[in-house]
Amino acid sequence: MEKEALINELKAKVGEDDFSVLSGQTVDALVTTFLPSFADDEKITNDTWKLPVEVCKNYVGQYRHDLATKAAEEKARLEREKEEAVKTLVEKKLESLKAEWEKEHKNVKEETDNKPIHSDKDDFVVKAIEEYNKKLFGEDGKSGLIGGQLKATSDFIAESVKATEAEKIKTIKQQLKDYLQKDRKASREPVVNLSVGDLEITPKSDINELKIEVEKIYEERYKEFYGDGGKPFGGDTLGGDNGDDTDLEVKKYLEARKKADEERTKILEASRQTFV
Repeated sequence: MEKEALINELKAKVGEDDFSVLSGQTVDALVTTFLPSFADDEKITNDTWKLPVEVCKNYVGQYRHDLATKAAEEKARLEREKEEAVKTLVEKKLESLKAEWEKEHKNVKEETDNKPIHSDKDDFVVKAIEEYNKKLFGEDGKSGLIGGQLKATSDFIAESVKATEAEKIKTIKQQLKDYLQKDRKASREPVVNLSVGDLEITPKSDINELKIEVEKIYEERYKEFYGDGGKPFGGDTLGGDNGDDTDLEVKKYLEARKKADEERTKILEASRQTFV
């Protein structure tokens, strides 16, 4: 087998999305190592592919792990920098406000020593402090010179956590889909997508428990759409008398549900914004 043909076949077996994360240099080094095993086309079997595919997948897994680790480290570094920046800003602003206040009110004590405990100047001081607080934190406590920075930092952290959780859920869904299609040989991809979508998945969900649950859902959904003809698992794609038509119905169902979910999300987001 030629080198280019071996690369293309590995890409198909590993998966184009996963294979694409490997650098050209890494692919070249790996394929050069594998080539002797593929010298004779007549001797190539499924077993011949097992080790090369597994090695490539391990490299992909290590790359994604390293990428996630570096992303987490970078996020932590940015959070520390933002925290230090806000702290420095607060300290400098408080020093400036203290100097300004002392300059404007250096004679207040002498002028009020012989006056009643409560005076107009007392009210002035209270109002001045209130104004400074507004400058620092805004009317709502979330804006101003300091409040805005604090809110920006808080929003950044919240969005980072949200993005990380969404990526983890996406990974779990793909693992479940691979489990049904590759390990259990589930025969209908539209029903696979529907079954995975029916699960309540969180970043802390146990993948083994989800596999049991999604397998049960798939079998129920399969029979619901295709009847008892064919087998849900094992690669039999004959389920029902009108398999292709039913596949189309499932896809339409998924599209309609996705659209409804998007509309519901928009409404919830609009409602949430009214309370911000």
